[in-house]
Amino acid sequence: MFSIVIVNWRLPELTQKCVDSIRKHSYFKDAHEIIVVHNEWDNKTKIAGADHELRYYENVGLSKAANKGAKFATKDFICLIDNDMEVMYQWDIHLLYSKDFKPESNWTCSTMVEPNPSSTNVSRKDMARYWYKQISNTPLLIPKKFWEEIGGYDEDFPNVGAELGLAKRAYDYGERWFLQSACSVVFHHQSQSMNKLSTISEERKQRDITFINKYGITRKQFIKLIGKGKKYDTSV
Repeated sequence: MFSIVIVNWRLPELTQKCVDSIRKHSYFKDAHEIIVVHNEWDNKTKIAGADHELRYYENVGLSKAANKGAKFATKDFICLIDNDMEVMYQWDIHLLYSKDFKPESNWTCSTMVEPNPSSTNVSRKDMARYWYKQISNTPLLIPKKFWEEIGGYDEDFPNVGAELGLAKRAYDYGERWFLQSACSVVFHHQSQSMNKLSTISEERKQRDITFINKYGITRKQFIKLIGKGKKYDTSV
């Protein structure tokens, strides 16, 4: 099944809830391999239900930590999940079987339910009817082979913009279908780690500068290019 990579930055309680929800609500249950990478962590406390735990004593950022965790993956799929999420019933089988809809897709993510939903997330009434193009949601499912081919996360985007850099690598390698599953649903506790990042405004500015310097287009131009947020009806 999946090698699930979760990065924890000083939120062990939420990370434990995330792992518990995976073990409880997955269709495949104990078949998944869970890899937790701790940033800025010298605590000996273990996360129950995790198969592997890696520790950095400093905060190396989301991208580097996730890339390190992915090196321990033994399954055919890498699944990235933020530690401030709880997966809902049978979230995993809906991600996996989305390949029946677009089998050549190397990028499939879940739909997030949030206390204060942003404009980029869909309403519940549309979940069963529509698929959307999306690059910023996790859980994100990527075949391990494709992950290795594109090199995982771009560590030039250590935290803010990590998913953007990953999507650009996937796009440059030929990915055109950035799918958001209508039926794979997770609850997002919403930016628990980012709220602790005192430099978030500066990192957002640096993300935009880095992106345009590396790729010659702006972040907004790339988002428009791939059609983020556009829906398509699978019945048509």
